[in-house]
Amino acid sequence: TPTTVDSTTTITVQFNNNVGANNTITFTGLSSAFSTSVSSLVIAANDSATILLSFNPTIVGNFSDTLIWNAIPFGTGELYLNGEGVQVVLSVSSDTIDMGNLSLGTSVTENITLTNSGTGTMNISNISTTDPQITVDTTNLQIAQGASVIVSVTYTPTNSGILNALLNIYSNDPNTPIYPITVIGTAVSQVSGNICNDLWIAANNPYLFTDNVYIPEGCQLEIQAGTVVDMNGYQLVIEGNFVAEGTASDSVFFKNGNFIFRNGDSL
Repeated sequence: TPTTVDSTTTITVQFNNNVGANNTITFTGLSSAFSTSVSSLVIAANDSATILLSFNPTIVGNFSDTLIWNAIPFGTGELYLNGEGVQVVLSVSSDTIDMGNLSLGTSVTENITLTNSGTGTMNISNISTTDPQITVDTTNLQIAQGASVIVSVTYTPTNSGILNALLNIYSNDPNTPIYPITVIGTAVSQVSGNICNDLWIAANNPYLFTDNVYIPEGCQLEIQAGTVVDMNGYQLVIEGNFVAEGTASDSVFFKNGNFIFRNGDSL
């Protein structure tokens, strides 16, 4: 794992004793950026024990070393270690992604470019969002020194209204370990054509006609109290069942259109 200069990365290593006697292990061979949590340990018969291996670079660059372990009375072994000291800087093509206006049932994708303008390998450990309507095509990756990658961000609205979310990029940039990007957009409930057995609710306001809307015979449209329907100059043609019931405190709002009843009903 790329490790920022003057910070520490630690891993756990397990040693197993598969014989019926105690085993004493001593550790030697490490210098400079690598170290162990203990210089020796005793493992009971048919047991196991762990040590911590730490990497703490003080300068940028690649490091390697060999941990030598000597188990008395059962032999020796070596563990080869590699690490990279880095001083990365995350640059992003834009701090805001505007998804624009779109209708429910559709999606839109925009790209952002992430650049490592520092020294060493950048580790993006996670990319998360504060809104589940926003997804990305990858959540963890590495970016070489001076390189860039493109991340695709997709907005798939499940509710109409204004989107204002954060996309958080977690990296080993010591100055900005969490880089926030604002994601904005607007989703509207655009409707046209045949509607059958549908329910319109206030949470998805406003419903915007983009053409004439039809309720065929045998179908039903129910509109709950508080719903706003902008007919946008078009017609609602009703051959089936149409239920639009407000309450004493909240109405169903229609504007900019007219109704054609072919089922014998009327407003």
